[in-house]
Amino acid sequence: MEYIGICANKREDANPTPENYPAHSHGSYELFLPLSGACEFEVADNTFTAPRGSVMLFSPNEPHRLLVKSGQPLAYLYVQFTPDHLPRDREMTDCMNHLFDEHPQGASNLRMLGRESFAYLQATLNRLCQVRGERVREDFYRILRPALIEIDQYGTPVTPHLPIRTAKPTPKSTLVDEISEYVATHYAVIEDLSFVREQFHYSAVHVNTLFKQQLDVSLWRYVLHVRLDRACDMLISGAHAGDVALSCGFKDYSTFYRIFKKCYGITPAECRRMRKKPEMVR
Repeated sequence: MEYIGICANKREDANPTPENYPAHSHGSYELFLPLSGACEFEVADNTFTAPRGSVMLFSPNEPHRLLVKSGQPLAYLYVQFTPDHLPRDREMTDCMNHLFDEHPQGASNLRMLGRESFAYLQATLNRLCQVRGERVREDFYRILRPALIEIDQYGTPVTPHLPIRTAKPTPKSTLVDEISEYVATHYAVIEDLSFVREQFHYSAVHVNTLFKQQLDVSLWRYVLHVRLDRACDMLISGAHAGDVALSCGFKDYSTFYRIFKKCYGITPAECRRMRKKPEMVR
């Protein structure tokens, strides 16, 4: 995918040769995600080895070169973008400063990612390659924004000059409120945490961190609490426990019964007879 000021592509080179990868620079920011093969980069006076599970970051006009080994197949994803239309809220400004703007050339270009963050980033860059339509620029930056935040929050910098920066506390964000509202209306059909990436374009790792920081509970536990709270309301109103289980997103009554009793210390039938919402015990 290529558009004015933005670009996202996947490349597979069965027989890379050094002459096809000269030193260069460009006026855009770049993310480079190695998928397979031997990837080393020459950036300024430094050399970075970028294995699968890492991401390389390049600032505008920063000279760099991919050092390939002849005959070793290579596959990678890359995204280039100018900052012209990137959202410039405080969170995004801090993120761009951490990832690109605060470092001299050839420093902190390499970030190592955890398995889940790498899988999320790979899926996101693949999605960026497929962006099309009249709102291509808006959709591109909407999907790119959480990917940059993911790298900033969970990528470990590897650099010969600067110390590793530990992850900073995430400021309170409306993202938790937005996802909470989504859960409130979709709790019965949520099967797993894939909805986070599909609906909000963030990784489950990042959102789980936000929920634990702000609500002291994991996202999946939050979904479960919402389901149980709705179940209590229905039971108190006189609904049959079997119908309540299915209406609140539990796969079967036995699962609902077990979780309900574990969390409240009483059975669904006892809650129905009490006509009063019980206190959660764990």
